[in-house]
Amino acid sequence: MKTLVVGIGGMTNGGKSTLATQLQQRLPHSSCIIAQDSFFKEDSLVPVDSSGFKQYDRLDALHMDRMMEEVSSWQRDPRSFLPSGGTTPERSHQEVLVLIIEGFLIFNYRPLNELMNKRYFLEIPYDECKKRRCSRVYTPPDPPGYFDGHVWPMYLENRQEMESMVQGIVLLDGLKSKAELLGYVYDDVTMEIENLRVSILTQEVMDDVMKPFGKTYIPDSYVKYIESAGSRVVPIRLTLTTTEYEKIFKSINGLLLIGGSADLETSDFARVTRVFYRLALQANDDGDHFPIWGTCMGLQLLTALAAGESLLTKTPAENIALPLNLTANVPSSRMFQGFPSELMNALSKEPLTGNFHHFGITTKTFAENEKLRNFYTILSTNVAENGARFVSTMEGKRYPFYGVQWHPEVNRFQWKPNLHFPHSSNAVRVSSLLAEFFVNEGRRSFHSYATPEEEASSLIYNYVPVNTQKFTGYEQIYFF
Repeated sequence: MKTLVVGIGGMTNGGKSTLATQLQQRLPHSSCIIAQDSFFKEDSLVPVDSSGFKQYDRLDALHMDRMMEEVSSWQRDPRSFLPSGGTTPERSHQEVLVLIIEGFLIFNYRPLNELMNKRYFLEIPYDECKKRRCSRVYTPPDPPGYFDGHVWPMYLENRQEMESMVQGIVLLDGLKSKAELLGYVYDDVTMEIENLRVSILTQEVMDDVMKPFGKTYIPDSYVKYIESAGSRVVPIRLTLTTTEYEKIFKSINGLLLIGGSADLETSDFARVTRVFYRLALQANDDGDHFPIWGTCMGLQLLTALAAGESLLTKTPAENIALPLNLTANVPSSRMFQGFPSELMNALSKEPLTGNFHHFGITTKTFAENEKLRNFYTILSTNVAENGARFVSTMEGKRYPFYGVQWHPEVNRFQWKPNLHFPHSSNAVRVSSLLAEFFVNEGRRSFHSYATPEEEASSLIYNYVPVNTQKFTGYEQIYFF
């Protein structure tokens, strides 16, 4: 299950309540509305200005603490808010439950605004607003001159404050038809549900032949691997501040740690990974699903983070394709849940996994380390060229963290003739299913960029890969 919080705000009589109700009706089994108007204080508690006007258009006229309690209750148990009494037609890990928050000052209250994934604000001209306001009957009724003496001036003041503190609000023309407004918002919300961004952490350049092109890199095969499953890629440089990484984390839906040869404790790659690892632990603890995948050295780094130290030993399996020695934990695993039985059989008998490593985590080391045993479940092992048995596939017991010592991306996206990349039909299917699995894990995250412009500037498409097939094992590499 994942959740999406949609804010529908706007000026008085702009149509926000109607739009929120219609959107909820389009999502009848998965959404509910929390309306700000339900949290007004008693009339006797609302301040009065020097003109004798009740100050209803200020935050202090509302029980915002009670509204936040209601929103927090939804976050803890969103199904209990559904009209059907907590059930949906289909309950699965891809179920999406939507909270629609509606009100005239929802974007002016920072703790509430920070929870929202999508924000819409309905606006209409002064004349139309006044006409609609004056045609409605309020309890208590508006006194003479109330619109021009309080409502409109407060709207302008609140609007200015909102624009100074909030980004990413979509302004909607409240004069458009109800059907047109609903169609736009519904399509936009649906697109957000399917809009994914997986980040790939750049790796430090170690090979002399690559140093003229940049200090960090991402092989194009990893980018294509993620894109093939329906997600776009956001590269993460190793030179940003912790604050910048925290902002990126709130914008992406998953993290891929690629292979390489950096130090697991002292390198910039390890340092930046620790930042995202800490954020991911906290997010998942708070019910904010965020997956991490580690390939080859990425797996090794995940074990170091869980154990608090590097536990690598020599487990050479260089340029060799192997079948997996599957453990008894596979049938109950998440990673292989969607694999057909015949492919699992092939995975255990055919050389479908490309290995290109010198070090790894032996099963003996894993068994002797309590922190590793408690954090991860071993799904497969393999035997290295020196006879050491190493962990080749694992997944987190509690957290959506996954690691493979082998390289699923090479099965479809690397072609060097002298390297043993598995390209059989079964090898391609394994690669495809694992990519889809990880991206589907990302679909359970609703992190997003504040604006489309910020998102566009962060994507991998802003960079041009270099043809490196003559001097590396990769056809193309992105350098940074």
